[in-house]
Amino acid sequence: MRDPSAPTTSCPQWPRPPKTFPMTPTPSDPEPPKSPNQPLTSGRDRSDRRDMQFAVVLVLAAIAAGCTSITPTPTASSSARSATPTSPSPSAKPSPIAGGCEKTKVYAGPGPDAARGLSGNPWAEASPPDSGVIAYFFRPPPDLLVVHPAGSEAQNKILWIVHGSATGTLTVRAHPDGAVSPVVKFTVPGGGGYPSLIDLPSPGCWHLDVSVGSVAAGLDLVVSPGPD
Repeated sequence: MRDPSAPTTSCPQWPRPPKTFPMTPTPSDPEPPKSPNQPLTSGRDRSDRRDMQFAVVLVLAAIAAGCTSITPTPTASSSARSATPTSPSPSAKPSPIAGGCEKTKVYAGPGPDAARGLSGNPWAEASPPDSGVIAYFFRPPPDLLVVHPAGSEAQNKILWIVHGSATGTLTVRAHPDGAVSPVVKFTVPGGGGYPSLIDLPSPGCWHLDVSVGSVAAGLDLVVSPGPD
């Protein structure tokens, strides 16, 4: 099937030569005398030669004029096929949301690892920033972490992304902010990315110390009361 967007060609339509009828010489227009060696011709023969000469002129004119190229006007369907899908605006910036405490700020919107499919996850950067530790959450703010009743299968998931050359097991030691106990410890195997389940026993502001290899960082997060 021909592509409707492809150029087509249109050649001029030339009129047919008008039909002529043999002309009979009149006494006022006598035929010139024929030489003995000249073949005898009739009026019909002369008319046929004139028709042929006229047709040759038309053919030569058509060749000289050539064919003109006509480009069809794009239709809505062809325009839709050639449209380029739009991509997310590169000017999108993260915005602060609830979920952090003390000096830790939590953000919504694209984080440092948006290209990994985490552009919609709330995230927080551990301190110091050069540690390269980023926490991504999977609950909506402000309840990024909640207290779950005993026996509940629900858990708080945090994905830790460690940028840099640090490798090995990631360790999290959590305790209430301003207190030294209780301390809840989590160890997460992996490398680069560390998916973890972090459940803490009471609501409030908790401080989390994170270490992997020679890298040490920390952040403060709000733990919300669980459902009644």
